[in-house]
Amino acid sequence: MKILFVTIDFIIEPLGIMYLSSSLKQAGHQVSFVKTIYNEYERYALKGKKHHPKEVIEYEERVVDTIKNINPDIIAYSITTGMHMYYLRLNKLIKERVSAISVFGGPHPTFFPDIIYDEGVDAICIGEGEETFVEFVNKISLGKDIRAINNFWVKQNNLVYKNEVRPLIEDLDKLPFADREIIYNFESSYNNPIKNFIIGRGCPYNCTYCFNHAYSALYAGKGRRIRLRTPENVISEIEAVLKSYPLKLVYFQDDIFVLSHEWLHRFLSLYVNKINLPYHCHLRADLVNEGLLKMLKASGCLSVTLALESGNDYIRNKILKRSMSKEQIYTACFLLHKFGIKFRTENMIGLPGEDLNTALETLKMNIKCKPDIGWTSLYQPYPKTVLGTMCQEMGLYDGSLNSIKPSFFEESILSLKDKKKIENLQKLFSLLVEFPFLLPLALVLIKLPPNRFFRMVYKAWKEHCYSKRIYNLKSAKRPEDNIRSRAIFIIKNIPSYFFRIAIAMNFLLILRWFGRKKILILGYHGISASSQRGGVIDFDYRHIPYKQFESQMIYLKRHYNIMSLSEIAQRLKTGKSLPNNTVSITFDDGYADVYLNGFELMKRYSIASTVFLISGLIDTDEIAWFDKVEMAFDPVHNCSVKSNNSGSEFMLNLLSREGRIKSSITAKEKLKSLDEEQRRIKEKKLLDILQFSGLYKNDFYVHLNSAQIEKMKEVFFDFGSHSATHPILTKVKKEQLDFEVSESKKELNKITKTRIDSFSYPNGSYDNIVEKAVINADYLCAVTTEYGANDLKSNLYRLKRIEVTGTFSFEYFVCSLYPWLKRIVDRFSKI
Repeated sequence: MKILFVTIDFIIEPLGIMYLSSSLKQAGHQVSFVKTIYNEYERYALKGKKHHPKEVIEYEERVVDTIKNINPDIIAYSITTGMHMYYLRLNKLIKERVSAISVFGGPHPTFFPDIIYDEGVDAICIGEGEETFVEFVNKISLGKDIRAINNFWVKQNNLVYKNEVRPLIEDLDKLPFADREIIYNFESSYNNPIKNFIIGRGCPYNCTYCFNHAYSALYAGKGRRIRLRTPENVISEIEAVLKSYPLKLVYFQDDIFVLSHEWLHRFLSLYVNKINLPYHCHLRADLVNEGLLKMLKASGCLSVTLALESGNDYIRNKILKRSMSKEQIYTACFLLHKFGIKFRTENMIGLPGEDLNTALETLKMNIKCKPDIGWTSLYQPYPKTVLGTMCQEMGLYDGSLNSIKPSFFEESILSLKDKKKIENLQKLFSLLVEFPFLLPLALVLIKLPPNRFFRMVYKAWKEHCYSKRIYNLKSAKRPEDNIRSRAIFIIKNIPSYFFRIAIAMNFLLILRWFGRKKILILGYHGISASSQRGGVIDFDYRHIPYKQFESQMIYLKRHYNIMSLSEIAQRLKTGKSLPNNTVSITFDDGYADVYLNGFELMKRYSIASTVFLISGLIDTDEIAWFDKVEMAFDPVHNCSVKSNNSGSEFMLNLLSREGRIKSSITAKEKLKSLDEEQRRIKEKKLLDILQFSGLYKNDFYVHLNSAQIEKMKEVFFDFGSHSATHPILTKVKKEQLDFEVSESKKELNKITKTRIDSFSYPNGSYDNIVEKAVINADYLCAVTTEYGANDLKSNLYRLKRIEVTGTFSFEYFVCSLYPWLKRIVDRFSKI
């Protein structure tokens, strides 16, 4: 059987799915894995709108196409409450076009099994899934009845068959190790030096905000709550990973690392002798003592997570049932500092009954503890938890599952006093723990509406602390003087905020005045309706998302004089003056999405632009050779293509999206380095190796036709030549060079019924011979891909451009309009 797991992208490895995958593979089944991109669904599909933006629909179709290529028998999802709406919607779309059984597992179906009644859900797995999912798949493969499998609820013919849970897995050592291969096929996961492990299952505590008590009730009489793997078993798994994959920091994901001191002594002794790598683990403050930390430090403990949750004694102990005093917390933090073990604190604000003053108690306790990062979330009232039920009884929340947010870092759903101030405080919390002298200013700022600036501060400081402190392997001991670390953060991030503020307040007006005589030529390729890229096609966002392009055009229209390139060239050649702050917008390659997604926009804002056409592709089904190569790498699963084919000069890595992207880049660069005849031969060989049919969807790369070109002439579009077939002109013979330059102009004159005055060098490649051919063909000007601005003295046949892609933030786009400012931004900022 072929089983496909579908999940959103992740940073922390999904160990649950990885254990299921290894169990399924051990039973002889095939397992695949697909990542999806979540944020567009979050913005639109989860808002309850019937009609979603085109970019969402296009992305959905790409996900479904990927899954159709895999053709699974079973599609599986591991979901949490808050993400359930997203997966239900995605599953419904998939099942409209893919015939497969859908299985939902994870925390949400475990505690809310009525999800089985939702459209498109065929079965749910409750609780632990390794043994039961294998039984489920085995029975399907053998054509047996699946209605009476423990841990499963199954829907057939509109009837739901409900089964009780089986006993908990007592001997965790009998489970195969987590399937790393399925995750490390993604290069970002493979190269991540932090790898995740668990030493056991279960937690002995009953915190009111956690599902733990409900999980224990579900399995009452079905086995021991706490189960640990043997130290030897855990060590063997770490050794196996260390042998096969990059590993510099071991991360133990267990809620509490210290569940048995006897077990821990045995384990750490083996760990030092056989692994001897830095590690991160989770502790409770009331379990911390000098003996424990001395043992952890000696065995390589780099950093720990310490959950404090609240600085208010009543909330922490009476509401949350944490059962720990402030004295225990302060002592634990003092000892961590003493032993040089880095630590982060976990907290919650926006708790039931909390106002700004009690939230500030949590902040002040963290300031006193001096963690390497004081981390806090906004409390989410998960139903079926003790505290979630309490919130409903207090009237703070209606109990709706669909109200739960996917993230607990954005906003609270409770009716709270000082709600907006608390939400803002959460964004500034970590920074204030480090710089408490900013608190008086922060108390003023949090009165503002929630805003993007606060979110940027939160993200920047968090990234800094994690990379430079908690997971910084260069030094296992935090220096007593942290001035250098703070200075680095300020140097790297303050410029970003300065640039953003300067742009928002239009402080760059003076820079525009000094550069008013400069002539800017912006280089685009296409305009995409979608803001997501799921495969290899347009992975680098040469086709800029529509919304980004529109915001850039609005900015240019407001602050610059936009002219077509041919008009600018004509004025420069005749000596006629140009207005101040002149800019030209150009598009290379003649893609049809410039018309499909840009026509109405350019018409609405009366914006002139120049589109460089490849004459040989107009009114054909052909696409440019480099786009064809990129498309050939795009299919996600082509098992018959051998990866890393040593029999070919093209070293292919097709196991992951990242590998396919790198392979496509390398292949295109190699082909560009060849003369044209050799390039065609090698290109065909590569496409044969990749088994490219030529029928794969080419939405991004289809070219304009003559009817679209005729229509575009109505709204300020001007046209130039990008050659006849887009070869590298420095690699062709003289006869072909003359054909590419002269014949393309003649052909485009006929098609457009206008004079073709401008030329764009394919790939930006030119030399004196190519330049002379363009001049002899009577073009007024030619553009390169060299970055920079032009002036009245610039060589008309070597005009510089500012290339723009969809990877640019708005602030970076604005800064890129000033070449010297862009160099500063690239060096010192991250906008």
